[in-house]
Amino acid sequence: MLCARRPLATVVLRRLGISFRDPDRALAAAELADVARAEAELAASWEAPTLGELLDRIVRTYHRPFEVELAVAITAVERVQPDATDPAYAIWARLRREVDELRADMEQHMVKEERVLFPWLRGRAQTAGAPIRAMLLEHGDTIQLLHAIDATLDAWLAARGPDAALATAVEHVATWLCEHMHVEAIVVQRMHGRDA
Repeated sequence: MLCARRPLATVVLRRLGISFRDPDRALAAAELADVARAEAELAASWEAPTLGELLDRIVRTYHRPFEVELAVAITAVERVQPDATDPAYAIWARLRREVDELRADMEQHMVKEERVLFPWLRGRAQTAGAPIRAMLLEHGDTIQLLHAIDATLDAWLAARGPDAALATAVEHVATWLCEHMHVEAIVVQRMHGRDA
């Protein structure tokens, strides 16, 4: 699936109004060009002289602010909590569970990166194949969870009507995480000279 290999595709396709949850949909050349443009723009803003500086910047930009970024989405989800007797309660509860799962998964993922992968890259990057593969597999799992959250959010909005604050808060976290995953893939590409 394109979005698992290229996380920014999720962001670009959402902006174009295209369902990124359809794994069988082939993208047109113009859509792929939009994804490539977004990737190039993000990559250009992540130039750094050393691998250590790139890793430090990832921690500062994405790891440290994670709780604050996610808290905005959690607050938005909590704000719309219906009564347990409400027919839409099951959808809301699923959305809350998925957001909680995202928090737990990402907290664990970032700890593993900071304690295992990043020190490994700093010390012996050329032997880091196994932890890099583990990171990329977890990124794929995160993309799948973001797709599930997006589908549940769509179901909630269909049941309850538009809610710009909720949609914006949840979509912001998804965009931010896709950028995070893409930046980490950039680091892998630069260190190993291969397509991540």
